[in-house]
Amino acid sequence: MATEASIVVTGLDEIIRGFQVLPSQVNSDVRESLAPVLRDMRGQLASYPPERTNQKYRRTQRLEQGWLQAKEQYVVHAGGGIDLIMENKRADYVDIVQGDDQGTLFIGRWQTVSSIQTAFEQDITVAVEDGCAAALRRLGL
Repeated sequence: MATEASIVVTGLDEIIRGFQVLPSQVNSDVRESLAPVLRDMRGQLASYPPERTNQKYRRTQRLEQGWLQAKEQYVVHAGGGIDLIMENKRADYVDIVQGDDQGTLFIGRWQTVSSIQTAFEQDITVAVEDGCAAALRRLGL
């Protein structure tokens, strides 16, 4: 007959339930902390350079509206890290105007998405850290 040892730990159900709601609570606090930064970033993405003298092209504002209406998507990685994705689905020409391989007419006049992203990187990092810290305080951790 084999000798068995067992340990019973009580109260785990409550702890496990707490871990199940933790992502949504952290997500909520992070989103709240990110909101003003993303508002400013959207404004930068949606801004147009001044019109050229004698410009004949009439602006449609589709690029601007696409950024202002873009929904954020968050991808949380198991090993840590969050990807924030905003996609302009209204202006199918956004890559030519604001992509890293801009068309010749747009170079030096329009900011690229990556340059705007780089400019906001520190603010986004601080906002995510602040949101996580707020969630931990609210949870009493």
